[in-house]
Amino acid sequence: MQWHNGMVKPKVIPVFYHVDPSDLRAQKNDVAVFFQQHEEKFVDEMDKVKEWRDALTATANLCGLHISDCFKVGESTYVRKIVEEILADKPDIQPVGPFSRRITNLNLVIQTY
Repeated sequence: MQWHNGMVKPKVIPVFYHVDPSDLRAQKNDVAVFFQQHEEKFVDEMDKVKEWRDALTATANLCGLHISDCFKVGESTYVRKIVEEILADKPDIQPVGPFSRRITNLNLVIQTY
C-alpha cells in the first residue's frame, strides 16, 4: 500500500473473506502455496512478488472484518456492517446523481434482511 507524501491516508477496512488473518500475516497454509506458485510464475520479477507479500502483510496487520461464518449469518449482514463502518465517519453523505435511486433502493433491501 502506497500513499503520496502529504496526502491524507485513506481509511482501509480489510475484509478477510474465508481466510484467517493470521495465515496472511505469517503467509502460511494456502497463502504459502499461493506465493510459492507466484514465485515460480514470476521468477524474473521477484521484486514484484516481494511487494505483494509486504502489502498483504501490512493489510493483514490492520483491524478488519473476518468473515468465516457467512453461511450461518448471511453475507448481507456483513455487507451491512461494512457499509455502517464506512458511513460512521461520513454521516452527511447523501447519494446524488443517476444512481441515487438505486442506492436508496439498495438501502431498503439491506434493511429488510
